[in-house]
Amino acid sequence: NSSGQMGTDNTVNQASPFVQTVGPNEYASSSQVAAGDYFTLTLKNGLVYAAGANARGVLGVNPGTLGQRNTFGSAISGLSNVHAVAAGGGFGLALSSGGNVLAWGSNYDGAIGNGCSSSGSPYWAVVPPVQVTGLPRIVAVAAGVGHSLALAADGTVWAWGRNEYGQLGVGRGCFSACSPTQVPGLRIRVSSRWMSVRGTSSTWRSTFWPGSIRWK
Repeated sequence: NSSGQMGTDNTVNQASPFVQTVGPNEYASSSQVAAGDYFTLTLKNGLVYAAGANARGVLGVNPGTLGQRNTFGSAISGLSNVHAVAAGGGFGLALSSGGNVLAWGSNYDGAIGNGCSSSGSPYWAVVPPVQVTGLPRIVAVAAGVGHSLALAADGTVWAWGRNEYGQLGVGRGCFSACSPTQVPGLRIRVSSRWMSVRGTSSTWRSTFWPGSIRWK
């Protein structure tokens, strides 16, 4: 908890599970929690709250004005009607109820998916969240250390960001992709919305069961 990523209003480490209040309504429960690199995202009533280190703007605030936040008291501006979140190495993803993907934070490896351009902000700190263009309707998102994945309603899988170990599934001819690229030869039957990514795996291994895919 050295960066306040547990939202306890301090930086004291916690050795056992505990209940943490998120946002202004303590009686409403969070529907999802995602842990990134020294920061945490939590989804509650369609809004996204963040705590921890604000390196590269991952809390949705310019890093020049905020170094870290130790509570989940403020929702990220520009995000509403969010269905799911994912936390990467230094960036966040939000999936809207309409199937759009928004991203913010570090774009060092192109994980934001906006063509390595951030409309005036330094490329490594994209705030506020921007919509990832060039995607069909998305039903699930996942984030690795420096890359992003999205599962579309039609079963196609899209990837962008770091490709050092071939984690985008497009071969190792490029180090990174700054905009979404469809993973060739892969289509998933979508009946549930679940996908996870672990780090920057150098191999593609998938375990299939009806309607689901898991990247390891």
